[in-house]
Amino acid sequence: MADLDRLQADIGHHFSMISLLETAVTHASFSAHNNQRLEYLGDALLGFVISDLLFQKHPLVSEGALTRLRAHLVCKKTLVVIAKKIQLDRYFLVGKSINGNQQSADGMLADGFEAIVAAVYLDAGHAAVARMVAHCYRQFFAEDFLALVQKDAKTNLQEFCQKHQYALPEYTVVEQADAKTRFAVSVSIERLQLQAYAEAASKREAQQRAAGNILDQLQTKGLWSNGQS
Repeated sequence: MADLDRLQADIGHHFSMISLLETAVTHASFSAHNNQRLEYLGDALLGFVISDLLFQKHPLVSEGALTRLRAHLVCKKTLVVIAKKIQLDRYFLVGKSINGNQQSADGMLADGFEAIVAAVYLDAGHAAVARMVAHCYRQFFAEDFLALVQKDAKTNLQEFCQKHQYALPEYTVVEQADAKTRFAVSVSIERLQLQAYAEAASKREAQQRAAGNILDQLQTKGLWSNGQS
């Protein structure tokens, strides 16, 4: 096994019980003593820790927007990005019988990262795993991922309307108190008699937030869930 000191530095946690980390980077194809149980625990822990971080970071954001942002941050694609950033493939132990394609390799890395989350928790508790997750996700929190999810909301709303053969959403600037700093936009879906309102520093961002608010209403009615129209 490769020296795990670099991996510990990269995740921001040094283990008291290094055997936990060794298990976390061991695939079922390599040994009966593997990371499957850790991956199960890590999946639940990661969702909780990310939820807590987002709740603290965005006190004025709606439940629906927080849910979409969390889904983005815990999805396989994001986990693979983090796993590759910490070069998890250098340490991962996989049996020779595995002839996986890139998709299966990415899946193993994503599962491996979740297993590491659980290993940190078992090694040092909730505070340590919260610090570790915040450390690994810092590159994401440094960007405006809330705006990214709202942008996705506008796209999702358009796709929802197209799929159900509704007229496309209509966005209207209803107030522009200061053209340089603030826009207020409303959006409606006439067929469903839904309307939402949002404010932002730009018209585009206001449209994105308004679309997110409509998606919140659709989610409440059971018509849409996390981008699945």
